Amino acid sequence: MKPSQMTVNFLKLLVDKKRIEVLPDIEACFRQLMDEALKKVRVNLKTAFPLSKEMQNYISSRLEKVTGKQVEITIENDSALLGGIVIGVGDTL
Repeated sequence: MKPSQMTVNFLKLLVDKKRIEVLPDIEACFRQLMDEALKKVRVNLKTAFPLSKEMQNYISSRLEKVTGKQVEITIENDSALLGGIVIGVGDTL
């Protein structure tokens, strides 16, 4: 996959201005703007135990109703949790 000329020029500008280290921040801001435009929200879910597909679908559908947006879930098994789940939507737990 070949990047567009605009992307190449942008990366060259970041290198020339010695700002290439902010590229991850730029990517995060771009992703946030795209999520807002597409009415999508990213959800981090930590669980003490593996979730079945049925439970994942249930949680996803309930979060879509609460947020009013399409949900993209990232699931992390955390053995430090004693039980239950921790759901993070943006800055809200």
